[in-house]
Amino acid sequence: MDEKKRRPGRPKTGQPIKDRRVTFRMKETAYNRLKEYSSAKGLTVTETINKAIEEYYQSKK
Repeated sequence: MDEKKRRPGRPKTGQPIKDRRVTFRMKETAYNRLKEYSSAKGLTVTETINKAIEEYYQSKK
């Protein structure tokens, strides 16, 4: 048994870990609009929201 034991879980990527979760409620119509927009841009809902937040902060500089 000289083989290295594999550690459970995902392998390390070396990139920063996103370890904060934010949840909020929104109306069904707004969520559907967000999903449609994300799909049209080829992004996930999370990517769309993160991008919108970054653009908002950039506009406030």
